[in-house]
Amino acid sequence: MTTIVLRSVKGALLTHDEVDANFRNLNDDKVEEGSITASEVANVPAGDISATDVQAAVNELDTEKAPLASPALTGTPTAPTASIGTNTTQLATTAFVEAAAATTITVADESSDTTSFPVFVTAATGDLPPKSGTNLTFNSLTGDLSATLIAGITSANLLDKTATETITSTWTLPSPSLTGIPTAPTAAIGTDTTQLATTAFVEAAAAPVGSAANGSLIISSGAITVTSKLIITTYVVGTEGAAATDDLDTINGGEDGQTIVFRSTSSSQDTTFKDNVDNLRLAGDFTLTNAQDTITLIKDAALWFEVSRSNNA
Repeated sequence: MTTIVLRSVKGALLTHDEVDANFRNLNDDKVEEGSITASEVANVPAGDISATDVQAAVNELDTEKAPLASPALTGTPTAPTASIGTNTTQLATTAFVEAAAATTITVADESSDTTSFPVFVTAATGDLPPKSGTNLTFNSLTGDLSATLIAGITSANLLDKTATETITSTWTLPSPSLTGIPTAPTAAIGTDTTQLATTAFVEAAAAPVGSAANGSLIISSGAITVTSKLIITTYVVGTEGAAATDDLDTINGGEDGQTIVFRSTSSSQDTTFKDNVDNLRLAGDFTLTNAQDTITLIKDAALWFEVSRSNNA
């Protein structure tokens, strides 16, 4: 604490030494610059800040504020409400969304428009400003859209149109007279319904009878795959890796009712057709021991049944 020399008698003067001592004492007792930190300055807690010194209050405030980048807000954050039609990165408040959802949409009269498809709208009703007629009803709150057709169009001949077509060029469901090259999905072979038959379906279903060899089928893990659609055809069968012997348990592919004559690729590759191991139904196992031996099989559903065999060794 600073000691100051005083006179008890008013108007009494201090000596030179007393004045000098008073100044020295005041100078010694002053607060040096930087000698007090924020933690030494008292703070009165207020609001959500409970710290009792300035430094702690600053730290507490820093931990409770939201960062600018990806803030995780809590409670009920608020922001200014943008005007309807604003299309920027500005925050959308609930008031903005409610106002935008309730905004009606104006539909132009397109009764003479030749580029709007598939139906020309002449008016709008419901939540939209009404125009002449009652062709379209759109609820902007629920998103439901309903329409009635304009005069001259029925549900039987309504199709998407191009700009150069007119409504008179559409075809109706009953007995249409098609032109050009109409197309449709190709049904799977064996389909027997009212589905349209494409040329590809007919070609596959009425495959021509043939007897020319369709090449070699090499056994892989006891199986071969038939790719020909000919009703009667011929294949030569080779062993896996050109081995001296191999067993054939499974024939994949083929068409129902197809008949195939199998021969061996060469006399050095003996292929044994195995009875009842997988989908072959034979009169016992049969081995093709030379290029002249044959076995004839016919497919029924998923199975291949023996028709005949010939050992021509």
